Amino acid sequence: MLGLSPRERKAIFMASLGSVLEFYDFIVFGFMTNYFIKDIFGNNSLNNNNILILYSIFIIGYIMHPLGMHLYSKIAPVQDLRLVDGGITLMLVISTLTMGLIPTHVTSSIWWMPLLTLGAARVIQGLACGAEMQAELDHIKIKLPQSMSFAALGILAGNEIGQFLAIVVNRILNYGFSPSQIQEYAWRLPFIFGAILALLIYLVRLKFAEPVDKEHCHRNIIPVYKLFNYYPSQTFIAIGLAGLRGAVMLLYLIFIPFTMHHFLNYSLLNISRVIFITSILGAIAAYLINRFCSFHNAPRQLFICVTLLFPGIILWAMSFHYNKFVYITILAISTLSSCFTLLVQRVMAGLFPSAVRLAGMSFANQQGYIFCAGFMPLISIALGHLLLSSHLYFSHHLVFYIGIVFYILILVIFNIYGLYRLPHYANYTDIHQIRQKILAKHKAAN
Repeated sequence: MLGLSPRERKAIFMASLGSVLEFYDFIVFGFMTNYFIKDIFGNNSLNNNNILILYSIFIIGYIMHPLGMHLYSKIAPVQDLRLVDGGITLMLVISTLTMGLIPTHVTSSIWWMPLLTLGAARVIQGLACGAEMQAELDHIKIKLPQSMSFAALGILAGNEIGQFLAIVVNRILNYGFSPSQIQEYAWRLPFIFGAILALLIYLVRLKFAEPVDKEHCHRNIIPVYKLFNYYPSQTFIAIGLAGLRGAVMLLYLIFIPFTMHHFLNYSLLNISRVIFITSILGAIAAYLINRFCSFHNAPRQLFICVTLLFPGIILWAMSFHYNKFVYITILAISTLSSCFTLLVQRVMAGLFPSAVRLAGMSFANQQGYIFCAGFMPLISIALGHLLLSSHLYFSHHLVFYIGIVFYILILVIFNIYGLYRLPHYANYTDIHQIRQKILAKHKAAN
C-alpha cells in the first residue's frame, strides 16, 4: 500500500517484532492484576493502597526505558550486535519468566519477597524494552534511510498485534481453566508463554534478519530522548496524543475488566468473552472509518473522537449504578480505542520532519504511555482522594471511578488544546510527497 519493496517490508517486520512482545507483556500484566493482588499481597483484600503499590511497580519498567536506550546507544557501536541483541533477549526472557514464577503464599516474615522480586523483574524488563526500542529505530535507520517516514506505521502495527495476542491468550486462559485453577497456578502461563515468545523472536531475527554492514558497526548513536531538545512543542503535542491513546487502551483492557470483576461481580470468563468480541467489533468499525481517513482529514476526525471520549467515560462510570450501560460503553470505548490507534499515528506523522519522523513518533508513543497511561492509576486514585477528602462516606469504588473520569477529562482538555495548536507545527504535504516518490519508484521497478 505504501509502495515499499519486499526488502523494506521485511526490515520493518523484523523491527516490529519487539513491539509485539512489549505490548503483549503490557496487556498481560494488566489482565493478571486480579491474581497479583490476591497472591502477592497474600489476602483477598482490595484497597487503593494495594492497587497503588502494584501499579507503581508496573511503572518502574517504563521509567527504565530511557536508561535502556542510553545503554544501547553506548554499547551497540563497540560490540557485536548479535551479542547485544542476544543480551537484550536474555534480559526479556529472564524478567518475563521471573514474573511467571514469582513466589506467592509466603510467610508473614518475608511478605516483601514477592514485591521485591516483581520490582526487580520490571526493572530488568524496562531496561531491555528501552534498549529494544532504540535497536529497532537504529536498524530501520540503517536499512530504510529513504522510507523512515512510513516505517513508524509498520512498527506501531506490532503494538496492535501484541495487544490482540494478549487478548487471545487471556480468552484461552479463561476458557480452558476454571477460576480456581487460574488463581492457583494458571495465571503464570501467559508470562511463561511471553518468555518463550521472546526467545522465538530472537531466533527468527537470527535466522532471517539481514546483518548490519561492518561500516555501520562503529557509528554514533544519538539516544531518541534527545529529540525533545530540538522539537519541544511538537513533542509535547505528540506525547499528549499518544498518552490519550494509551490511557484509553489502559482503560479498555485493564481498568474495565478490573472494575467489572471486583466492583460489578462479573466472572473472568464472561469478561474475557466481552473484551474479545468488542475488540473485534471495534477493530472492524475503525477499519471502516479508516477507509475515509487521510493525513489531511485525520486531525478533524481525531478531534471528533476526543470530544466523544468524555461522554463515553461518563457512561462507563454510571455503569457502577446502572449495570445495563456496561456492554454498550465497552463497545464504544473499544471503537474509540481502535480509532485512536489509526488516527493518532497519522496526526503525529505530520508533526516531525521526515529525517526524525520515525524517532519522534516512537519516542512520543513511549513517553505518552509512561507519563499519561503509566501514571494513570496513581494520579486517578490520588485525584479521587483529593476530590472526595471531605466526604469520607464514599467507598473506594466511587473514588476509583471519579478519579479516572477527572483524569481522562484533563487529558481530553490538554489534547483539544494540542489539536488547536496543531496547524502551527504540522506539515502533511511533506509526507504526501514522500509517499508519491515511493509509489513512483515502486511502479518504475515493476
